[in-house]
Amino acid sequence: MKKKMTTQRKKALLKKKLDNLLRDRILVEILMCEACDEKEATTVHHFIPKSQSLFLRWDERNLIPICAGCHTKHHRVGDPAIHATILAKRGHEWYQSLERDRHKLCKDTLANLKEIEAKLKEEGCIKE
Repeated sequence: MKKKMTTQRKKALLKKKLDNLLRDRILVEILMCEACDEKEATTVHHFIPKSQSLFLRWDERNLIPICAGCHTKHHRVGDPAIHATILAKRGHEWYQSLERDRHKLCKDTLANLKEIEAKLKEEGCIKE
């Protein structure tokens, strides 16, 4: 007998799907790492961490194309130069716009996640 998938599991899978779709879209458009400008961007870094803002999790302003080396330097070593470089390139107004939206509420419900998915599809951010 097949077990019924829990709502929590459905939410986790949908979040991962949205993360992957946006990552793939951004990496097709942007080839170089925004932090070092030397290597190919292989991942998308959330300037404002996913854990700090569900609202900004799938906002393209918050998604930074970055190479694996720079991503590791930032997350494992805590290199502040990574964020400093991105901030210098994108500017104070960009950062302020993220800060303004950082604390906006976004319901962590399956229905809301499906609305986010539909909105991203409508905007052409993701295609299946």
